[in-house]
Amino acid sequence: MTLKKQLLHNTLWVFMSQMLVLMISVLRALLIPAFLTVNSYGYWQVYLFYTGYVGLFAIGYNDGIYLQYGACNYDQLPHKLIRSSNLLFTAILLIFIVISEVIIFSTINDVNTRGAIAFAATNILSVGLIGVFTYIYQTTNQFKKYSFFLVLDKIILLLAVLFIMMIDKPNYKIIIAVDIISKLIVLSLILLKTKELCFGKLAPLADSFKFLSANIRVGIKLMVANLMSMLLIGIGRFIVQAYGDISEFAIYSFGITITGFVLIFISTFSMVLYPTLKRFSEDRYQLLFQQINLSLKLMSGVVFISYFPICLFVSYYYPQYSDVLVYLNLFVAIVYLESKIGLLYNTFYKILRKEKVLLFTNMICVGLFIITAFTAFFYNRHVWIIALSTFIVMFIRSCISEHYLNKKLNVSLDRNTVLEVILLITFLITTTFCDFKIAFAVVSTLFAINIVINYKFIKSTIIKILQ
Repeated sequence: MTLKKQLLHNTLWVFMSQMLVLMISVLRALLIPAFLTVNSYGYWQVYLFYTGYVGLFAIGYNDGIYLQYGACNYDQLPHKLIRSSNLLFTAILLIFIVISEVIIFSTINDVNTRGAIAFAATNILSVGLIGVFTYIYQTTNQFKKYSFFLVLDKIILLLAVLFIMMIDKPNYKIIIAVDIISKLIVLSLILLKTKELCFGKLAPLADSFKFLSANIRVGIKLMVANLMSMLLIGIGRFIVQAYGDISEFAIYSFGITITGFVLIFISTFSMVLYPTLKRFSEDRYQLLFQQINLSLKLMSGVVFISYFPICLFVSYYYPQYSDVLVYLNLFVAIVYLESKIGLLYNTFYKILRKEKVLLFTNMICVGLFIITAFTAFFYNRHVWIIALSTFIVMFIRSCISEHYLNKKLNVSLDRNTVLEVILLITFLITTTFCDFKIAFAVVSTLFAINIVINYKFIKSTIIKILQ
């Protein structure tokens, strides 16, 4: 199978699974806040928020495997070493769980918040091990298995939520318990399905420890870089959760959730891109970067236009969360920038093995965000300030990454970059200061002009896809 066919084949599998994830996420996002009280939904979001960070306890082990074996087939992996190091990794994760629970119960006073975070900490083992195997599935092009395990726990949770709603008004603690169980089910099935990497002869302890350490040493830079990326969104939520009330956190999280569906769609391609592009020769990187970059710039209009139906939807069906409309346009802009960073910039940072540059860029942006967000929030305690600070730093991060990679790949600045910035700024200005209908008309017109200017590229891209 050629690389192009392989890319299409893998993309289709992940695309179908991600569309299923998207539908499940939409249903879950619509059902849970509709039945839970605002405060209960807030505690459910606290659990999800901290669960999103438990993967950091993998300390870069899975990222190291992902980077070092990104061009390998499954039978080329060092099975014995992976088996042995996985046992050591499991012991490390169990120790992290014990330490985390002790810290949580000794430092957090609020019972509900403490319970939500403690439940999140129990996922350290399942999320860590699932991450190792799903990364292996990605790097070795086993996207059928990856797609199956990607959606399984989400299907279990959705069915459980529907069942709970039928028999009783759901409690957020029950939903959390189901989510934990669903992850353990997925982990059990992965262990059975990937026996070669779980059961069999083990390598000597010294070799296993050396293999584990080598992967951690390589992967921890990428892991910390990803952490810095997550913190650009996460610190804002932490500030709202720590210094605001639970209802403000629920509304802020609701805004992130309903606009974050775009990220699910974009992540379809980012998961497939790295192991596929890694197999191309280096002289193709420049062209591939330009084509992907232009495609994303053209997609920006679709993302920005989605703001308008989302506004109408929230206003009509979720009036209790209407406060989010004040900064929903900023969330949409943030999601677009985050999508571009995740799909394009981070992929090429990894392909070029520039994890240190990625880490340095993200650390600078996180430091800038901490200074601006904390200062502005304590001066004016409005959640809108957090969203604005996030957008500004995300925009700076995007500009730095594009400039660096353009220089590295010898790509010159083109008119589409200017058009992209004009559309982004126009979207934010019109949706903030203009009438809803006028804003929609202006953004739609600019998007249409952008499409007309790049008609030839769009036409040729569609023809290539059909062929």
